[in-house]
Amino acid sequence: MVRVSRKDVVVLTAGHVCETEGLISEDEKYKYSWTSVLKLLDKNRQFHDAQIILSTPGPSAQNADLCTLFVPSLDYIKNKSKVTIAHRAPITGEDVYYIGAPQGIYHPPTALVVRGTFSGPVDKYSSLISASAAPGASGSAVLSLNNQIYGVLFAVHPDFQTATIVTNYNETKKFLEATRKLLKE
Repeated sequence: MVRVSRKDVVVLTAGHVCETEGLISEDEKYKYSWTSVLKLLDKNRQFHDAQIILSTPGPSAQNADLCTLFVPSLDYIKNKSKVTIAHRAPITGEDVYYIGAPQGIYHPPTALVVRGTFSGPVDKYSSLISASAAPGASGSAVLSLNNQIYGVLFAVHPDFQTATIVTNYNETKKFLEATRKLLKE
């Protein structure tokens, strides 16, 4: 288990982004852990080793597509733009946005900011937003206009690239609470 203090950086992303070789355990709730280390690129074009804290690759009938990463080399002081989970679920018709790199479009330190509208829940694990997206945007946090997390972008409809699928708010909140509990163990 990874020990994380209040000054360490934890990153939320899509579970399929964290899928790697080296699976070491699986529990009854389809939560996995790995031995491998991922590389995370920051806005200054620096790579950081990231270790998986908790991941539920999906989406599936049992879980949302989410992953949390521990990134010890990211400096908490220099990354003060702490983002928290929203205090309520999004409302249909509400404006949302994400910052991402669809199709690898990324020119550090600038990334695309894409605005859309929350359309509503699809099922227990996913919701729909109308925001342009493409492969490469997976793992982007979907935020309220007050910079609070509603979910994580994980898929886009192949025939209509403004029909974007994100993790459901309630499942995202549960996942972050599960991560917090693991970090306290």
